[in-house]
Amino acid sequence: MEVFSVRVFLPLFHVRYEDAWGIRLSPRLPPPRTILGALAKGVGVVLGVEGGEVPIGEKRARELLMDAVESCSYGFVRPLSPLVKTSQILRVVPAIEQKRVTSDIFKLKGGGLVNQAAKFHDAFKHDVVVSGEMEFVYALSLEELNDDIAGSFGGVGREEVLSALRMIDRVGSTESLCGVLSVKHVGLKEVGPRATVNTYVPVEDPAKWVEPVHAATRGYLIEPLYPNLRVVGMKRVEDVKSMKINFLLPIYCSEVRRGREVFEPTEVLVDCVNGYSVYSLHGTGDGETRIVLPRGELDGLV
Repeated sequence: MEVFSVRVFLPLFHVRYEDAWGIRLSPRLPPPRTILGALAKGVGVVLGVEGGEVPIGEKRARELLMDAVESCSYGFVRPLSPLVKTSQILRVVPAIEQKRVTSDIFKLKGGGLVNQAAKFHDAFKHDVVVSGEMEFVYALSLEELNDDIAGSFGGVGREEVLSALRMIDRVGSTESLCGVLSVKHVGLKEVGPRATVNTYVPVEDPAKWVEPVHAATRGYLIEPLYPNLRVVGMKRVEDVKSMKINFLLPIYCSEVRRGREVFEPTEVLVDCVNGYSVYSLHGTGDGETRIVLPRGELDGLV
């Protein structure tokens, strides 16, 4: 497997939970599927794909690229600055401007008032995470990726992946713009099955990789995220589109004030389950970045 590290400046982001109704909830860190989607988009640009909606066989180009990237890769996020989770109240075009209510609504009484007032319910809560710098770590098999995409798009090598990562311009929703500060290919060094990590890691079946060691950490967060295909052993995004599993996030809540939650980056001591280990890399972040991976994935690399 090849390992790449990307440092980004992400001033704010929102990744919508698809099963939330009447409210736009967002996790506190971008899920693996989200950052791998950004890579898949960049790969498509490098390969000259004209658009994600271009049909290729029975699927669209973006679906084929996403399935291929997700099934051959792992994605990790390391927060490098504090996060603030807050929310906004957003509105669609007001009902009066759409002429869906009468101008003399306040003169109505009883059921008429209730029926007309119900049409005003166009506001919803929208989670926003205000952040700063993050490091995205990608571990992917170029051989498997090329096996999946060569027939439809052509192959890619290390340099093409680096170029694709430099093209990351948003994470999550359309307005969640980001800037790439640095990109590089990195090597890994095995630390061992019991060590601290500063990137997120799955902690729930079917992808339970570690057990947190409670007494030895300052604090951490457990939150459901959308996993990528390789983590759960699947091959198509549509099979796991709404699936979420719990991840350990290397952040702790330092302050809650007026509906705002402030989180600080931290390191968490973990015990890896059998077959997994902690690996360190000198990425584009501050100091040493540590991730958890299956041992068998790195034969010949470490």
